[in-house]
Amino acid sequence: MYFSDSDLEEEADRYLAFEPVGRQGRIFHPRQFDEDIPNYVFRERYHVPQSVLDQLDTLMRNQLDPATKRNCSINARKKIKIFLHFLGTNGFYHVMRDCHGVDTHTVFRDVHQVAEALFGYREQFFGWPTDRAMELAQKFFDVAPFPSVCGLIDGTHVNILAQSSDEESYVNRHHDHSINAVIVCGPYLEILYVNANSPGRRSDPWRFSLSVQKLANTTLYRRCCGLEATLQYRPQTNSIKS
Repeated sequence: MYFSDSDLEEEADRYLAFEPVGRQGRIFHPRQFDEDIPNYVFRERYHVPQSVLDQLDTLMRNQLDPATKRNCSINARKKIKIFLHFLGTNGFYHVMRDCHGVDTHTVFRDVHQVAEALFGYREQFFGWPTDRAMELAQKFFDVAPFPSVCGLIDGTHVNILAQSSDEESYVNRHHDHSINAVIVCGPYLEILYVNANSPGRRSDPWRFSLSVQKLANTTLYRRCCGLEATLQYRPQTNSIKS
């Protein structure tokens, strides 16, 4: 095959004019984190008052703030906003992406980072007041004249994505995948106990009976038994049938 000089010159010109395509630059969309919004709008969007955001920001700022300001990094306050908005609306990652102008992967990382940081403070916010059994009973009596109450317990189904293993255990009576979370609160709605280890297939009576069995070995149970003569009440481990 014969190539003329003009063909070789054209090939050389095309080669010299070629510009390699480099790495595409990142596209940063405008971030949408409204700071100056009315309290009722903030509560509607995040399902908590602004004072809760301020408290969490002060508590976890050192853990959540980025080490550098590269790539338009998000500070701790904005990460907590994404976390609260995600939980408060039961939304999806792509919905949070469109609401706040961040990438879907950023939403995923921020939600998990804030959740892990907040989990480290669980003992600071949740715990049985084992040394105040008599005080709790009196506070409940002041709210509603019913004696010998140290907590209000209830269970709720929290919907989750279908599990890859043992899927049938998470199907509740509504045919949804969920976990059965148990929460106990005090007389002023403060949370005293949280347990989310049960799959949705388990009913409330079964879950409560298991909790009572575990409660029998705690200091709170023994203190309630010590108050039997005063309060005329003693928790029974076999009082609930599944």
